[in-house]
Amino acid sequence: MDRGPRRSGRAHTERRTGGGGMSREAREYRRNLAAQALGRFLYVAGGAGILIAASHVMSLTDVGTYALGVGFLAIVWSFADLGTTAALGTLLTATPAAEQGEMLGSFVALRLAISLVAGLVGAGATYLFLPPSLWTVMTLACLLTPLLGARFFEPVFQVGGQPQYSRLAGYLYVTVLVCTAAPVLWLAPGRPDLLIGAHMLAGLAYAGLGLALCWRLMGVGFGRVAEHALPILRIAGPLGLSGLLAMLNLRLAIAVLQWLRGPEDLAIFFAAQRFLELGAALVATAITPMFVILTRLHQDGAVTGAAQRALALALAFGLPVVLAAPLLAGPVVGLIYGPAFAASAPVAAILSMQLALTAIGMALLPVIVAIGRQGMLIPAAAAALAVNLVLCPLLVSRLGPQGAAWSAVAAEAVIAGVPLIVVRARVEGLLARRLILWVLFAGAAMTVTMLALRPLSETLGGVAGLAVYALIILFSGLLRAGEVRNPLQPLQAR
Repeated sequence: MDRGPRRSGRAHTERRTGGGGMSREAREYRRNLAAQALGRFLYVAGGAGILIAASHVMSLTDVGTYALGVGFLAIVWSFADLGTTAALGTLLTATPAAEQGEMLGSFVALRLAISLVAGLVGAGATYLFLPPSLWTVMTLACLLTPLLGARFFEPVFQVGGQPQYSRLAGYLYVTVLVCTAAPVLWLAPGRPDLLIGAHMLAGLAYAGLGLALCWRLMGVGFGRVAEHALPILRIAGPLGLSGLLAMLNLRLAIAVLQWLRGPEDLAIFFAAQRFLELGAALVATAITPMFVILTRLHQDGAVTGAAQRALALALAFGLPVVLAAPLLAGPVVGLIYGPAFAASAPVAAILSMQLALTAIGMALLPVIVAIGRQGMLIPAAAAALAVNLVLCPLLVSRLGPQGAAWSAVAAEAVIAGVPLIVVRARVEGLLARRLILWVLFAGAAMTVTMLALRPLSETLGGVAGLAVYALIILFSGLLRAGEVRNPLQPLQAR
């Protein structure tokens, strides 16, 4: 029997402290966001940690084979998502509390159908694009896509007022991953297929707990699937197609490197790309709640302030990464992966530019959804993929992994640039002069600090430059939450 939504969180009233202090809502927002950030970080860092361990016990060829399988699964799961996760927060926010369980049930049913199709397509493609050593584990993983690809929990936890549930799922994922991957790396370091199997088992545990928590928080009703399918697809369709194109764009280098250069160069690139994925996860953690914030504020006609803050987060994060990467990439890569992956350092430095552009694109995504212009994401992602399809084979054949990185930067510039032009035309005052001047000033101070200390130590110069940048940005007040309402409290009946 369908159950109504269960409110697990406490109802909060909007009450501000006097004397300019931080409101209770702002404190709650930051505390909840920190819990969500930890959950997401555990999920991403778990995979990165396994790659680091593998780089010390597996050959470059085996690491490359492992990277090929993981990259292939990422594409399949992106197909299974089809933009629905990004749309779920917006849909639940706009739905009265009494009907949220029905909306979630409709979402789960639609997601299950999409995942089944994605899994079957992926299973067939396994035998066309992957080496025989991966056929068994990849076929099984693709057929289990409805569970493995069910990573849509965070919007439910946010709207339901329990974002700290992300932390519980993250703990379980890391525990299962370590317990299953460690014996593989110790006893069978030449079996990348078994290492992918460890990821699969951890993903099943993660999805199972996440679904159980969603059910406990809101309940799931399946009585209005046909009624809700069209609204879900109307929002999710453009996001999904553009997201799938973006994922193909991100993983194109893996296929081209495997085809033109072999698994060793693929391993070099994949190790560097992990830094990009970790950084993107941090940005996504900060930006994801903005879907709820901007949906509310757009209904009130006051979207500019929150949009400025999202863009400020992206700019403040991206610029120092680009400036510090040339100095810190070598020491960091050597410390984490060891000397066998020294060639990953210049690749990571180049990909830092892609990370900065990715941050801008992510910051603009909730703004685009709030103003109803998600349809323009499709041509932007298609244009970026076209650029990458042309540049990647040409540059990889000449420059190897570094060529793949430069091609990715060019494609990401298209993905971020086109939405920026569209949003700036629709949201007045998006690029405030104060924001630009403070970021440029902090970047200049960081550059001067790094150049001054570089003769002593490149690592010291990079760390000191980052510290100077952070102090200036914090002093500027660009990242203050201001009067933005807490989007993570339980939404009462509207």
